[in-house]
Amino acid sequence: MSHPSKSLTILDYLYQNTDDKHEVSTRDLKNMLADAGMPVTDSRTIDEYVNQLIASGYSIAKRHENGRPIFYHVS
Repeated sequence: MSHPSKSLTILDYLYQNTDDKHEVSTRDLKNMLADAGMPVTDSRTIDEYVNQLIASGYSIAKRHENGRPIFYHVS
């Protein structure tokens, strides 16, 4: 059985668990992927996946702390 891509898994998670008032952290996304059997070791990889989704036209917002994207939600 094959897994959906990590980007699509993140997209599905964001649509099911976030909105303008509820966001998830990079750590939340890393843990979710690990639980799904798709571990990611570098947090920057999460942001790369989210950037791919944004470039594809999905409406995803990022909130930064100390210059790093830390929180995400669909908008």
